[in-house]
Amino acid sequence: MLNAYFVYKRVRGQELWTSDVITTTLPLSLYIKLFVNKINYNFDQINSIKMTEIPRYFFVFKTVTKADTTALLDEKLVDESRSRLAQIFDLLNNDEKSQILLDFHELNLKFCIRERFSEEKTSTVLGIFNYALSKAIEGALSRSACFEIFKKLLLKHSVERSPYSIAVFTLDDLKKVLDFALCTFFQYYSLYEYIFTPHTDLSLRVVSRFEGRFPLVLPLSEGSQADANNIAVLDPYIEKPIEEEAPAEENPEEEEDPMADPLQYLLNMEMKAIKAELEEKIKKQDDEFLSKLDSFKR
Repeated sequence: MLNAYFVYKRVRGQELWTSDVITTTLPLSLYIKLFVNKINYNFDQINSIKMTEIPRYFFVFKTVTKADTTALLDEKLVDESRSRLAQIFDLLNNDEKSQILLDFHELNLKFCIRERFSEEKTSTVLGIFNYALSKAIEGALSRSACFEIFKKLLLKHSVERSPYSIAVFTLDDLKKVLDFALCTFFQYYSLYEYIFTPHTDLSLRVVSRFEGRFPLVLPLSEGSQADANNIAVLDPYIEKPIEEEAPAEENPEEEEDPMADPLQYLLNMEMKAIKAELEEKIKKQDDEFLSKLDSFKR
């Protein structure tokens, strides 16, 4: 039984065109469970798809014509499929990148043959994979950005809503293609990024912006030895020994003239006598102390 479900989305009172009719043989609950959980889309995301991000044309016999698809699926021409893919995708060069792309398309073709896809489905699968990889290489897209384009192209060929989309794939086909893409192309997406991203070797060289000009210096062989002490310019840089001044000799005490100041003379004489007496007493006390100290030691 063929069921047609009408899904509308209103944003700010304006009805959107996307996902308004869904045609499937499955019940609505099962369809939503499989479609939303597997493709990681909810209906709000489906409604937000911009058709300007993907081509307006369909890939049925677009990239790969009907005659080429028939030849690729012919069991008698299986051995010639690689050379035919090289002609279809213009990969006639024998370089490394061309061989990698041929392996990529040949793997996709073997998947279609294994799943017994029709000519329309095979042509569409090969075209979608080729478009996604080409856009990823041209725009240096991330894995998530390329996966978004891939999902939109699958959706464009899975819902009958002309002229915006056509129903080439069934829900079961959609699951198979998506599983295959996740296990092959998107699992090793980083390797494709590395291979097809242009690499530029940057050579850095340090150059002085302002080159100083030094005066011409004569070679040492033409010079002569000179005394640095005779060159006034070098005086600040020459260490000279410090000359120590000889200590001034103490003048012997001049004998005082008693007639000059008799009072001062008498006072000085008295002070000398007291000083001599005091020194004598201190010496005597020191001698007594030392003698007593010696007696204690004995």
